[in-house]
Amino acid sequence: VKNYKKYDPIYTFPDILTMDASVKAKYGEEKCSDIYFFMGCETKDYVDAGYIVNIERTEELMKDLKKHGAKIGIHTSYQASLDMSLFASELELIKEIAKSNVTAVRNHYLASREPEDFRYYLDANIKDDFTMGYADVVGFRLGTSRAVRWIDPIKKELTSLTIHPLIAMDGTLSGYMGIKDIDEAFDIVSNLIDEVKGNNGEVVLLWHNPQLSQEDNSYHRELYERLIQYL
Repeated sequence: VKNYKKYDPIYTFPDILTMDASVKAKYGEEKCSDIYFFMGCETKDYVDAGYIVNIERTEELMKDLKKHGAKIGIHTSYQASLDMSLFASELELIKEIAKSNVTAVRNHYLASREPEDFRYYLDANIKDDFTMGYADVVGFRLGTSRAVRWIDPIKKELTSLTIHPLIAMDGTLSGYMGIKDIDEAFDIVSNLIDEVKGNNGEVVLLWHNPQLSQEDNSYHRELYERLIQYL
């Protein structure tokens, strides 16, 4: 228990920070960011197990991540995507633990139900959404690889919320798409990266820390390492 950082197999944050640092060293922090999204739900069920079981450890982790130049974001619960009135309390918890403002968001299960939820984001001073991708297939859900300002279709106005197109998530490849071969997965994502580069877009990748464990049986750690090198 005392040495959880050493013995907990999914405490992969030091490895992730090291891998991501190589990209930031190449391009500079102005051109790339590593963002860690924390779930702050109070109600826990089978889809919202909740990631915070120890406030002190979570606070320590956030402090360490920020020390390495990473940013902290809010990972909304699935219940919040159904009832956005829950979002405010979840955000306040994450801000309280992080001891800083939080302006980036990602929805659980990539569940976006705009325009209603985006209005909640704006009211909460959220600036960037990283949810806009399909859970069941990689690619360009927005039809573009560039970040865009969200247009409120009800009020018919350009807002301050920026939508960042997510091009690939770890579970999409091995789960929904059923890709078993790492070379096939790498070819798919690297081709997407080439598309982004050719159109002066933004590469947004989503990986979960358990999938980057040395003990995980999937190919996701090796795939992430190869993609980092490709970037």
